[in-house]
Order: sequence, then structure tokens, then C-alpha cells
Amino acid sequence: MSTTLHLSENLPARELELRWQRCRALMDKLAPEAGGLMVFSPLNIYYFTGIMNSGLFWLPREGKPLLALRKGADRAALEAPALTTVSYRSYAQATQLLAGAGCPLTPAFLVEDGGLTWSQGQGFAKSFKDSKTLPGDALIARARSVKTPYELAIMRETGKRHYQVTCVELPRRIKPGMSEEQIGRELVRLYLDYGHHLLARVNSPALIPFIGTLAAGENGCYPTYSNGILGFKGLHPASPYLGDPGTVWQPESVLILDCAFVFEGYLTDKSQLYFSGSPGKMPEQARRAQACAIAIETAMAARLKPGAIPEEIWQAGRKMAAEAGFAENFMGLGAHQQPFLGHGVGMCMDETPVFANRFTDPLEEGMVMALEPKFALPGIGMVGVENNFIVTPRGGESITTRTPDLKDDNGDCIFIE
Repeated sequence: MSTTLHLSENLPARELELRWQRCRALMDKLAPEAGGLMVFSPLNIYYFTGIMNSGLFWLPREGKPLLALRKGADRAALEAPALTTVSYRSYAQATQLLAGAGCPLTPAFLVEDGGLTWSQGQGFAKSFKDSKTLPGDALIARARSVKTPYELAIMRETGKRHYQVTCVELPRRIKPGMSEEQIGRELVRLYLDYGHHLLARVNSPALIPFIGTLAAGENGCYPTYSNGILGFKGLHPASPYLGDPGTVWQPESVLILDCAFVFEGYLTDKSQLYFSGSPGKMPEQARRAQACAIAIETAMAARLKPGAIPEEIWQAGRKMAAEAGFAENFMGLGAHQQPFLGHGVGMCMDETPVFANRFTDPLEEGMVMALEPKFALPGIGMVGVENNFIVTPRGGESITTRTPDLKDDNGDCIFIE
């Protein structure tokens, strides 16, 4: 498999215009008093410009946007030549720079609150004390939640590589008796071979997962510090990702992998279950729970159509788990039980919307959603599945399995003897 996609070396100008148009349409709908949007974080600046850099991006409701950078304007001229780019030293210069570039600041505008540290935010507030600022993070998240055809093409390719690594190549390289760390090393080697960009981003500044996590046996129920479902020890308390050097994957036990594959700025989020033995050796409870997870994913994937309500999908999945007798095991155990069934994916692992209570805005065509029903089983570990689906009028189109209808082994357990 080629390690490059070559959709475009840089983001096409038309692609950027589509993103600006969607954001402006949302401003018209959700923030009519705002005259524009100001963005600060490198990731969102990349989304709007095609350049990964910290700085200040101004998207006026009308007219040409402006990118202001403390450093890197010469690089920006190479990577986004059609974009107006200027240099600046402090936020105090921004008003003058915007006016000089022909896109003056408006009396009220949206700001990306999450793109600034506390100290930066204080400095920003002093520089713009005469303007009315409005929170813009939710609008940005909503804009990013619907993918353009360009983004979907990248994510389909990402999903293909993700499936090939976790369901085809990795099973050939792992076996019982290997430690979690050794299995993690094999995963990293494959990821590099398949063009993984290494860093999987999340929206929370407190957690930046690297590659993913895996757990053998009861480690799948290990206490977790995050909002994820899978329990795991990780390499070390200072490096809580991949696998524990001291835990060996035993014969006739489960191993579960929950990881992201990142390619050209976008990721897919997938979980895969393995069992070290023949199907007949798998504990009955694990077999039933895994079958229930696949049934939930299949049923909920069929509902991923424009207009569907995320909260209702969460409630329907939880009902299926309870009817199968797994209410106490669904999405974790005890205090670590998580109240959601899945989430949006794209440039981050935890995008909006979420299949959870209070998420009542309808799904839109072009969203990419992860469904991840899992069950924590004491004495066994974690079982379950996670795949990613594009919301379409026909239901969810899987991009992380071999076929979109899940009628093969893609969402099921892989047995390794």
C-alpha cells in the first residue's frame, strides 16, 4: 500500500472557501450579532487555512480572511499563497493590522476561547476591551462536524489503512506469551509502515494520547483516568498509553486494542478484540457480550441518517444491552461506567456530536461518527467493538471495516492460536 495519498500537497483554495462558507452560514444562524470569528489554536488555524501554526485567524462575515502570525509568515506564503498573511508581535496590534488589510474588526465578534491559555486570554481581553466578544468554540466544533468531500476522501483512506493494520497485519505478528508492550511495539512498526502521522489529538488539553492503548485480560477493567471506556495500565504512570511491559497476554484470554490511525490531518478511531485460542475456548460470557456489542453496533449504524437524534441512539443502544443482561457491564464497570455510546471523529478523537443524553441536535449528512459498544467483564477483561461511519441517507457507511454491512469478521473477535 502506498504511504501517501496525494489528494493535494496543500489544501485547495476551493476547499478553504467551503469551510469559510459553512462557518459564515452558522454565524448567520447561531450568532447574528457577530461580525466575524477569531481563531487562535494551531489545529483550528490549520482547518481554516491549511497552515499548522499558532497565531490569529480572522474570518469576517463578509470579505477576505486574514492570518496573522508571530513567526512563519514566509512559510505560509509557500503553503497558502492565496491567503492574506501578515506578521504581528502582540494582540494590541491586531486592530490596526486588520484595518490595514481591509478587513477591520467589528464591534462584536466570536472568539475561540479554548485556543488561549489563561494568561493569553487576559492579555487578549485587555487589547480588545472596547469590543464585545462572544464564545465561538461550539460554532467551530459544529462547523468541523460535517466533513467536505475532500475530508471524507482522506478519512476513507485513513480507515482502509487502519483496518489493514489492526485486522490483517497485526494478527500475523502477535501471539500469546507476548507482553502488552511487545504487542504495542509491533503496532507502532506497522503504523509507521502504513503512513501513520503518530500524534492522535483530542480536544482536551489535559490528555494527548499517542497511538492508542491496549489491554490483555483483566487489564481491560483497570481503573481509567480518562473519559474512555477501555481500562489499561500503559507503559508507565508517566506514559499511560500503549501497553504494560509487565503484563503478558496469556493463552485463552482476550486482548483488546483501542487506537487511532492518523493520516493527512484526520483520524479514524477503532477497537479490535483478539482471543488467544480457538473460538470454542472463549468463555461463554465473553462470546455473548461480544455478540451483543456487534448487534448494537449494527442496529445503531443503520440509524445513522440525517435527522437522527444522538440521544435516542444512545438510549436505544443502552436498552439493547440491558435486555441482553449486560446493563451493569455496558461501557465500563461501577464508577468507570461511561454514559455514551460513541462520538464524532475527524481532526480529533472526541469531536461533536456525542451519542449521549442532552445531545438532541439532529445528525447531518457528512458527519463521521464512532460507535463503540463495549462490555467490562470481571475476571475476563473488556470485549466489544468500535468502528467509524459516515452519516448518509441510507444509514452509516463504515470506513474502518472491509464491507459496510458488517457481515464478515470485521467487527468480530480475531482468534489467534
